Amino acid sequence: MVRFNVRNVLTMEIFRQKGSDMEEKHQTLKELPVSERPYEKCEKNGTAMLSDAELLAVILRSGTKDQTAIDLATKVLSIDPFYEGILGICHTSREELQKIPGIGKVKAMQILCIAELSKRLASAKVEDKISFHSPASIADYYMERMRHLSREEMILIFLMERIKL
Repeated sequence: MVRFNVRNVLTMEIFRQKGSDMEEKHQTLKELPVSERPYEKCEKNGTAMLSDAELLAVILRSGTKDQTAIDLATKVLSIDPFYEGILGICHTSREELQKIPGIGKVKAMQILCIAELSKRLASAKVEDKISFHSPASIADYYMERMRHLSREEMILIFLMERIKL
C-alpha cells in the first residue's frame, strides 16, 4: 500500500507541472522579440546583417510544429560534415535534404536553386566578352564554377589573340 503524505503529493505536483511545461510547443518566430525576427531584422538593417541561418530561414519561410524556420535552416547548414555551413548546400543532394524533418520536395528544390544561383553569381562577369590577362585569371574564373563539383572534370578552352575566350 502506498502512503501519500503532503510532501509526496507536492513533489508529484512539481514533476507534473515540469512535465507539462516540457510538453508545451516550441517558441515560434512570432513569439521572438521583434529585434530577433529575420524578416524584421532584414527590413530594418538589411540582408548583410542576417546570419546564414537567418537568410536561409527567410527563404524557407516556415518551420515545423516542433522547430522554427531558423532551427530548420540551422539543420540544413550543418548537413554536410566536410563542408560546414553555407558551402555545404552546394555539396548536398535533394535526397539528403529531404532526410531532414521539415524539408520536403519543394523546400529541397528551393535550397538547391539558391545554391545554383550562388554558383552562377560567383562566376558571372560584367563584361560581354571575357578577357583573361594571365593563366591565373583563367584558373580563378573556372575555379568558381568547378570547386563545387563532386568529381574531377577537365575543361578545354580555346583562346583567341589577347587571351580572349
